[in-house]
Amino acid sequence: MLRGFIYPYTAREGVIKNPYISNFMNAFEGRIEFVNRNNTSVLGLFDILKYMHKIDILFVNWPEDILEKRGGLLQMIFYFFLIHYLRFKGILIFLTFHNKESHNKINIRLKNFLRNFTVRKADYIMTHAREGVKMVEMLAGEGNARIGFFHHPVLPVITLPIPATKKYDLLIWGMVAPYKGVDHFLEFIKEEKLDHLKILIAGKISGEEYRSKILAYSTSQIEIMDKFISTQQLEDFIVQSRAVLFTYLGKSILSSGALMDTLRYGPLIIGPNYGSFKDLHEEGLIEVYDDYAHLKVLLNNLDRRPDRNRTEKFIAEHSWSRFGADVYNFIALNP
Repeated sequence: MLRGFIYPYTAREGVIKNPYISNFMNAFEGRIEFVNRNNTSVLGLFDILKYMHKIDILFVNWPEDILEKRGGLLQMIFYFFLIHYLRFKGILIFLTFHNKESHNKINIRLKNFLRNFTVRKADYIMTHAREGVKMVEMLAGEGNARIGFFHHPVLPVITLPIPATKKYDLLIWGMVAPYKGVDHFLEFIKEEKLDHLKILIAGKISGEEYRSKILAYSTSQIEIMDKFISTQQLEDFIVQSRAVLFTYLGKSILSSGALMDTLRYGPLIIGPNYGSFKDLHEEGLIEVYDDYAHLKVLLNNLDRRPDRNRTEKFIAEHSWSRFGADVYNFIALNP
């Protein structure tokens, strides 16, 4: 059985964790032992020093954001030497290429250096969007990484009731941050005078300045819930909404966990025409828009219903367990 170290991750209680990492480790149950699964330290990359003699492979996620961690500059320098050392020792490096670049543009040149450096040194690179494959091939240059596209896995289908009437026309949910373009969309709604649309924005707003900007758009038709929402709340809001809208900007996004979490509930989904949104549109699962003029047309008909059978078939074919088997074979069959 392969032994791996996954970054970033801590098992420490009280630390906000990205569910992607836990689901990723669980997907390889019986195939890969993650040596830091129970690690409660918060030393970031330095935690690997305890495990380097035990591992066959390093799984890296979001390396471009190392600088944002505590002691980020020191961790970046350590990371540079770590990757070279692991390659010298024959330890494999597996990069999941989540985004085109960091969502946070502070120190963006250094962040892009970390991204490019990792792409060129990785043995395996996985992306959840076909657009990502093209970008990785461009960045990799003369690198020898094996590159694989795998749809972002989906949790099992949940069937929700369909009420006769809906409270909201549009639901926008999840962390509200500048890269998600919610402010651009709300300004579009204001300029186009689309005040017939009842909109719910449910999610914690990132940063005081951005919070003030978003809350200023609140009206009787635009309800803004500035807090983290539970799974039960999300399900209730989807039941009450005619469609779920994603307004992400194209500069940094490739794939979206929130998109896949929404897909399992079967609502009408509308998103921008790039990255994994474009991929799912080509699968016949969601609607996409090229610009706000196109979006305005889509908003005129929110009573379309997705093909539930097609959605359920896709989810069955792209479960976390199947993902684990497919990615393990990608590693094992491409030594």
